[in-house]
Amino acid sequence: MTSKSPRPAAFFDVDGTLASSNIVLVFLSLQRSRLKGFRWWLWALLLLLKAPFYGVQDIIDRKAFNRSFSRSYKGITMQEVKVWCNGPGKRFWERSLYPQAEAEVRRLKSEGFPVVILSGGLLPFLQPLADHLGVDALYASQPEVVDGVMTGKLIGRPVVDEEKGVAIRQAAQTLTIDLTRSYAYANSYGDRFFFEAAGYPVTVNPSRRLTKLAAQHGWPTLRWRR
Repeated sequence: MTSKSPRPAAFFDVDGTLASSNIVLVFLSLQRSRLKGFRWWLWALLLLLKAPFYGVQDIIDRKAFNRSFSRSYKGITMQEVKVWCNGPGKRFWERSLYPQAEAEVRRLKSEGFPVVILSGGLLPFLQPLADHLGVDALYASQPEVVDGVMTGKLIGRPVVDEEKGVAIRQAAQTLTIDLTRSYAYANSYGDRFFFEAAGYPVTVNPSRRLTKLAAQHGWPTLRWRR
């Protein structure tokens, strides 16, 4: 039996690339679906008070921010997550998804490219998006779950910055992908490690620093909007 030869694929970041989303907005949607009345407003106020801290932490160290924010999920059951994914989660991603991004995914799939999502977001909350787009694989940060309840900790490292570069190489090995002929779509300067692993980087809605880096390397830029 001959071994399968590596094929090119298309790898997509999520927040700011496929959708106008971020991990805070995902959590807001989850909490809005599970907290009612006074509990919701009290929680929203507490989150607002923490917002400056989270904002600074995200700028200084995105990995630390992802770990810190994941603690917000402590005590949430996987049954609650399932309910969100089957209803509010589907609507969240349908509203957030860029139409141009969906068209690009559909085009690549029609041309025979496997499509893979790589994100620093929590994997269970990205599943409705992955299902909607019909992607071939989803790699994301893994929440720790004990007895059906989220502990607020992550298993391993969040899939951001250098770890996204590690993840794309692992995905290529697992899925028999030729990275030198593959596309990588992302929007953040921290995704440069992700871009460096692929033969054809494509910047989407790039940050100022990524715009400069793209100009230096001659990477194409796309502008996707709702």
